[in-house]
Amino acid sequence: MVVMKKKALLILLIFSPVVNAIALNIVPQVLNNTIGNVSLVFFNDENISISQLYFNSSDIAISSVSEDNCLLSTFSFNCDIDVKPSSQHSLSFTYMANAGQHNASITLEDLSSRRFVFNKSIVVDLDRPIMAKVEVEYPPGYLAAKTGTVVILKAFVVDATSYVKKVVVDAAPIGCGELQLSKGVSYWSGICKVEAKDGVKILKAIAYDAAGNKEEKNFQVIIDNSPSKINLIHFKQASRIGETVTFTFNLSEKGTSIKDVVIDMSELGCPVKHLEASDAVYSSSCTVVSGEGHYNISIDAYDYAGNVERKLIDFFVDNHPPQINSVELKYTGKQKAAKQGDTIHILVNANDSLSGVSKVILQQNSVCSANFSYEKGVWEGLCTVEEKKSGNYKIMLLAYDQAGNVVNESINISIDNDVPESLEIEMFNSTHPINNLKNGDILSFVISAYDSQSGIQSVRVYGQGTGCDATLNYANGYWSGFCKVHRASMGPASIAIIAYDYANNSISHSIDININDSFCDKICDIGYRLNYSTCTCEKMACNKICPRGFNLNRESCTCEAPKVCNKKCKEGEKLNTQDCVCEKVKAEETDYTWVLYLGVIVVLLVPLTFALNSKMINSLKKYD
Repeated sequence: MVVMKKKALLILLIFSPVVNAIALNIVPQVLNNTIGNVSLVFFNDENISISQLYFNSSDIAISSVSEDNCLLSTFSFNCDIDVKPSSQHSLSFTYMANAGQHNASITLEDLSSRRFVFNKSIVVDLDRPIMAKVEVEYPPGYLAAKTGTVVILKAFVVDATSYVKKVVVDAAPIGCGELQLSKGVSYWSGICKVEAKDGVKILKAIAYDAAGNKEEKNFQVIIDNSPSKINLIHFKQASRIGETVTFTFNLSEKGTSIKDVVIDMSELGCPVKHLEASDAVYSSSCTVVSGEGHYNISIDAYDYAGNVERKLIDFFVDNHPPQINSVELKYTGKQKAAKQGDTIHILVNANDSLSGVSKVILQQNSVCSANFSYEKGVWEGLCTVEEKKSGNYKIMLLAYDQAGNVVNESINISIDNDVPESLEIEMFNSTHPINNLKNGDILSFVISAYDSQSGIQSVRVYGQGTGCDATLNYANGYWSGFCKVHRASMGPASIAIIAYDYANNSISHSIDININDSFCDKICDIGYRLNYSTCTCEKMACNKICPRGFNLNRESCTCEAPKVCNKKCKEGEKLNTQDCVCEKVKAEETDYTWVLYLGVIVVLLVPLTFALNSKMINSLKKYD
């Protein structure tokens, strides 16, 4: 009795060599049912006819045959057939068999009882292939791939019963679609050029045996397109000849680990070095032997995906100090000196033609301290004056270049914490007596003031509520000017005279006054002015000069453009240009221009006639 299993089934017939040009094939060769039909196809190229077929097996059960003239038993059958010379014939039978290899003998017999024997082995495969290992092979020395890298996908597959028919890999995650591997000596393999973004990509490999059984296995491919970033921790960008410089840095690993780090300081006279990290930090030193100039240092970091990160460093060898071109002190407002608590802006213009200025500092002193920053070509520091007696002080500025060369320059700072020594009123006048002032009165001053440390900056006169507020002008050793009492209320008031030195210290005197009229806030029209005494608007004289072609309107004291009239009048009419209208000419306004012309002619002819007559009389006298 044949034991059947409901699994995929493959019958494989292994052919013996062709005898007398008669061949036999099985169609189909691969079966996927436990009970199925097999077709035997004969190819007869001999000049004979085949009349009998005998099939014998010890473990392949036969249930039916497609031919009518056949005798069946459990494991064999024979049929009467008619295969003519140079023709093809086929028959099919239904089988049942267990898993494993089964032997069968197929004999063909011609009309003369000559036999052709075919010994076949039939294999029934019910098991999946075995995929021992599947992996990616990166380029030599690498542990990952980047876009453009060619990788090899490998699968180690065997099948114990039949054979491995094909192996495919779903390589779409790395840009290669479905990749069918090729069979090698010990493994199946395929080539893929990576086109993918960063990440760990999961690929699936599928192996099929000849019976259609399959085995799947996932494996991963590491894609890394991002090089590690080089972070400089400590380095100098310039040095003097003979100094030892050290470059210290670390790497920000974005993907795969670092394979190699190379620093090239050959332009400074040091060999190229391959570095190893110590606590994730790389360091290399070099004693500079090159002369003054601009050099390049390179750091290259290689990771195991083939990415390269390069850091180029501009380096200068510089033995000359920088230059301080100018120093400017800016005090508060218009000050030329400072007092305790004031902030002085110190502006330094410095340069170094080779390595550049790295910093400007204010040497420690008792006047002030400052931190300098660089912006728009100038180093600027803020210096707040500490407690100090009045006087002139010298402080020292230091400018360093990138190589550590330094230049210094001293500057003077004037400190003035004292008020001006003197303030005197040399002359004071007013329109009315100071105890009987009126709105609109003028107060004039001549003042002398003195400050020995920083000098007098300005003198101001000011009376709160009087409208008097003016800054005096300086000339010939005195401060002079005037102010106007305006919008003041009746009653006593005072005018302060304040002198400021260049540190903004001040001294003041005051003058007591009395306003003896009420404030008038009346607003006058254009062309009128306010008389504060009477609080009335008075017409102003108009002395305005208008541009050529414009007319002065004295009523409004404005210039008006002339009216343009291009109107043409009829005969017997004349043009009124002021109103731009045509008016009829009156009888007494008849034009007598022709009378004038006639008179001119008479005046010219009388002398001529007289001259001609005189000449004729003289001629007649001659003949007499």
